[in-house]
Amino acid sequence: MTDLEKTETINELLDLYMPLLTEKQQVALKLVYQEDMSMQEAANLQGTSKQTIHFNIRNALKHMDNLEAGLHLLERNRRLQEFIDKYRNIGADDLDYKTLQFDLDKLQAE
Repeated sequence: MTDLEKTETINELLDLYMPLLTEKQQVALKLVYQEDMSMQEAANLQGTSKQTIHFNIRNALKHMDNLEAGLHLLERNRRLQEFIDKYRNIGADDLDYKTLQFDLDKLQAE
């Protein structure tokens, strides 16, 4: 996984699980992954140490990974987005309802 892909995944996880993190974890992740600050810059801004920022981020990422392992919300969101993208620009005349029903059933079963 490239750094860009890792950052995108973390931001997707943040969209889903941010409310379940502590305020300190939220701030650290926002500054580093959404504001593109270094850990040292985030630490300076928060009046804390780089080690504390690193600790908060590491624990938040672990917590979000554990949540995703149990809830699979990111995985479900990605599958739903694939479904939407597949059918977004299909006209009514071009729509195969059997395929649509099959895809809907598959989406619901997962």
